[in-house]
Amino acid sequence: FGSSDWLLCAISRPPPGPQSPPPVSMSKKIETEKDLRLAMATGASSMLLVTGVQALARDNRTHCMGQATGSASVLAAVMLMNRVPYAGVAGAVVALMPFLNEGQSKTCQVMAGISAALCVGLAATKDRK
Repeated sequence: FGSSDWLLCAISRPPPGPQSPPPVSMSKKIETEKDLRLAMATGASSMLLVTGVQALARDNRTHCMGQATGSASVLAAVMLMNRVPYAGVAGAVVALMPFLNEGQSKTCQVMAGISAALCVGLAATKDRK
């Protein structure tokens, strides 16, 4: 290498710009947000699944509301697991259905309230870019 070769190598290097990777703190923040949303979706879907299976397993063949609630809960849980768009909104609506049915136990209503809150949180934190 001569002195001019060194100068050419120093000049030909592209300056850092928009192509440079994001700072480490920003990528960790994004990862943390994704992990939090995944945990919220997993919790909400498992609660909706349990609520749906309980509603379908009851010997309540004459009452269609239990079957409709159970089927809708299972559908919303599967939507959340498969990351379907607007699954959080659908889950929140379905999670509130046990409050309409007065025959539900308090435990079912608590679990429905928690899953509704998680679904609303998922819908509210969605990055819609």
